[in-house]
Amino acid sequence: MRSIKIKHYLLLCLICICISTTLSTAESRNIYIGDLITLEIKSQGISQEEIIDALKEFEIMEIEVLDDGYKVTLRSFETGEKTITIGDQDIDIIIVSTLDDIQREDIYEGDLTPRGGGRVIPWLIIYMVVMGIFIISGIVLLISKIKKRRTQEKSPYESFKIALELVDISDTSALVEMTAIFKQYIQEIFHCKIIGKTSNEIMIEVEQIEETSPYRLDIHNWLTRCDTYKFSGLDVKKEQIGEMRLDLMQIGVSIYEKEEVVI
Repeated sequence: MRSIKIKHYLLLCLICICISTTLSTAESRNIYIGDLITLEIKSQGISQEEIIDALKEFEIMEIEVLDDGYKVTLRSFETGEKTITIGDQDIDIIIVSTLDDIQREDIYEGDLTPRGGGRVIPWLIIYMVVMGIFIISGIVLLISKIKKRRTQEKSPYESFKIALELVDISDTSALVEMTAIFKQYIQEIFHCKIIGKTSNEIMIEVEQIEETSPYRLDIHNWLTRCDTYKFSGLDVKKEQIGEMRLDLMQIGVSIYEKEEVVI
């Protein structure tokens, strides 16, 4: 019984409290919310589980095992008087708010000194960048629409002529391209369906359209000559392809002058 009392007495004598916020004792300054509190428990007769249980009202930051005991770092975010019981010894810790230190009976006047630093969101710059993107997008869209409108405003003959001029007569598929361009032009002018049809089928379709009578012979001759070059296996020279393009252009001019100009 006596040994137990001595053990308790030694335990009480070896517990010391160190406040890690500039001063070492609670009497020298207040303990505020969130302050780190360091307890040195110099006794090997108590377990970590007992320490954790005794400090359950606090947030334990660290428990360091020493040669002669433990060093515990803790804190609390609740104000008021808290009692730590280790063994049969009670330790009182009073935690206060920083607002408690401000005692004013008059009207509180805020600090009118301009504050420096602080990261300010550059709203004006962001607004200008967004507006710039919006304006550029609008200009690009407008230019695109103008180009598209100009393309759409081209007459069938203009489209026909431009397409023929872009044909590379040195290419082996030049005659095929010119035939397709001519079919498109005839179809647009006379409102018939000839794309995908053979030369004979095209002439059958053309002969059924009264307005094509002035051009039927020229169309027939050009298509016949084109088929000869494409399917006979003859070596067609670049100059001959050029002549085919000029002849087709002349047929287009004749149709344009009598059909499109009148329209």
